[in-house]
Amino acid sequence: MLGILSIPAAFFTFPGTILGLLAIIFGILGLRRVKARRADNKGMAIAGLVTGIIGFVLGTILLIAAIAFVSTAQDCITEFNSTGDQAQYEQCLQDSVN
Repeated sequence: MLGILSIPAAFFTFPGTILGLLAIIFGILGLRRVKARRADNKGMAIAGLVTGIIGFVLGTILLIAAIAFVSTAQDCITEFNSTGDQAQYEQCLQDSVN
């Protein structure tokens, strides 16, 4: 269940990364229980592991992109505060998106 939740939560960056990591951990624990013959739900453990990996990777990529965008936007804001040139500020933001 955590793995499935981690995929849409990845679009909120941090929650998806955390849920994905938890799904990976519980998926591995589930596979160990299956190997030790204390459980018989191997398919569910694999599904949780795979969806957890997808959610974790997607959340991590989006988190890195968000951090990069905020850092660039902060640089543009700092430049705007020093120059006061609105056109230059908008061009800075446009350049950061492209």
